[in-house]
Amino acid sequence: MHVVVPDQLWQGNAADGRDAKALFAANIALVIDLAKEEPPASLPRDIAYCRIPLYDGAGNDVALLNLSVTTLHAALAGGLRTLVVCSAGMSRSPSVVAVALSELKQCPAEEVLSLLTETQPHDISPAFWQELMASRNRDH
Repeated sequence: MHVVVPDQLWQGNAADGRDAKALFAANIALVIDLAKEEPPASLPRDIAYCRIPLYDGAGNDVALLNLSVTTLHAALAGGLRTLVVCSAGMSRSPSVVAVALSELKQCPAEEVLSLLTETQPHDISPAFWQELMASRNRDH
């Protein structure tokens, strides 16, 4: 789990999203889980949990792709300390975080993704990224 926006947004893998001790230590209020292939997390009731099951590649429902970004928008706008996770934390979670932040800051998503992955391990699925970007271009 690593900090994306201090005191507001973290990004990580499925194990990070299940580590209640670490979530409480960081005062994380919401976990957004994007990993379709992982079982849902079982978290203490004090932590909000939103599972939006997405494939790490093509074939995702456009409504779910949009829900992932708009859910993160709402969390950030509401001041919720949020962790976004996917299976390995290297494709779906940084992609959704990049798109949400780019829309909030009104800058190119590719630039935000480049900054996010500059110092972190990553393996962005080109098919997922293209599908996510296409889903946002339909609405925006």
